[in-house]
Amino acid sequence: MSSPRPETTLTKKKKGKTAEEKADAKQRRKDKAAAYVEEAKRVSQIELQLKDTQKALASAQADLREANAARRKAVNRRRNRNRGEPDSDDDDEESDSDDGGPGVARAHRIERPHGEHGVGGARGFNMQEVMQFDDEDWVEVLDEIRQVMSACHIRVSRKYALVDETAKVAAQALLAKKFPKFDRCVKGWGVRELIKMRIRNHRRYQKTLKAKKARIAAKKARAARV
Repeated sequence: MSSPRPETTLTKKKKGKTAEEKADAKQRRKDKAAAYVEEAKRVSQIELQLKDTQKALASAQADLREANAARRKAVNRRRNRNRGEPDSDDDDEESDSDDGGPGVARAHRIERPHGEHGVGGARGFNMQEVMQFDDEDWVEVLDEIRQVMSACHIRVSRKYALVDETAKVAAQALLAKKFPKFDRCVKGWGVRELIKMRIRNHRRYQKTLKAKKARIAAKKARAARV
């Protein structure tokens, strides 16, 4: 009687990739590397734009400081002549402060009111009235802040607290180029309030849209049960 044959296990050899699959994988790697390069270029361009904007802002602030100093000296000389005193270049009238608009005279600064822009009653204020814009100019301001936020890559879907400070400064400089009033806002509150307003309005719109979709879905569900 012959002994039983020992059991043998068959091992499957791994099937190698075809030439077409290898070519596809290689192309995907190339595409991914190209995407990384493009993203790096885009980030580099944004950084250069922000640096240029910061330089322009610093230059404008320096010009404002010089103009304000010259104005104060002229006021002092005129006041001394009226008093019969000798001219003096001492600057004892108004001093600049980092609180808002470097180089902007304190009398010309726009302080931030108490409350929140767009909120009715004593808890809020109307920014258009505070900044003294007429209706036509205010429409242009709202249109410009959309373009500025897009240029500075400030997304309305992001929380205001997470917006980069450099982007806020860049937005302040860009908007003030067209509307110089915003340079007079203490600590740049004007542009910051506009950014908050756009983010808040987007959040409200998304919330309303979500509630509307929920009502439509509930209505369809009730109709299906009938």
